[in-house]
Amino acid sequence: MNRVLVAALGFSALGLLGVSSGGGPSGSECIRCHEMQENHAAWKVSTHQTVSCTGCHEATTANKLRRLSAHVRNDLPEQFRLSQNDVETLVERCRGCHQTQFADWRRGPHGSNFGKIFLDARHNAKRMLMDDCLRCHGMFFEGSVAGLVKPLDTRGPWRMVRPGDEAKPAMPCLTCHAVHREGKAGGKVRPSLALYDRREQDHVPLDGMAIPAMLENGRPVKMSPDRRQALCYQ
Repeated sequence: MNRVLVAALGFSALGLLGVSSGGGPSGSECIRCHEMQENHAAWKVSTHQTVSCTGCHEATTANKLRRLSAHVRNDLPEQFRLSQNDVETLVERCRGCHQTQFADWRRGPHGSNFGKIFLDARHNAKRMLMDDCLRCHGMFFEGSVAGLVKPLDTRGPWRMVRPGDEAKPAMPCLTCHAVHREGKAGGKVRPSLALYDRREQDHVPLDGMAIPAMLENGRPVKMSPDRRQALCYQ
């Protein structure tokens, strides 16, 4: 009898999670879970407010069952965070609207994958890999550097702990873009510009980062007033 009751409650919860609906353009299905309300409120005033939740986020039955399982176990986060797999899926969807920016990112140094960063024999022979490497080159990786590459020494040869990780982006789009930040599209400085802090699992907005004063032979160096460079100095 208890199993029947649990099953009935489970199917009811699946209905609440909108397994068949996919979330809807207004996100009404998504906010039925209380931990999603803060994210939904931020999205409503962001530059992506006209893009439906499922336009960026994967709303598969498997994902929803994972959330349902967390509810059943009462294993709910204080605030909803994206997993590494969530971020990788989202990055591919960025390409749909931001094709030029995506191509620039992919061609540039920030488009490097884990293999290029962590399997560089020349670099690894000089400096041993450590967790601090992930602060910039693996902000969304779930675990320590020991869970990404081995051995952790300067002798090598080095390889990925999980085959396939070498092709994953080390610095995905969300590294420097908080797509739910309030603001309007347009202008040189995008409202979404923010740096993801791996330790806090949150973005630090551009106006919260300092641009350091630089000196050459004791004399101040003239700095660009462009606030975007604050991202690079971190």
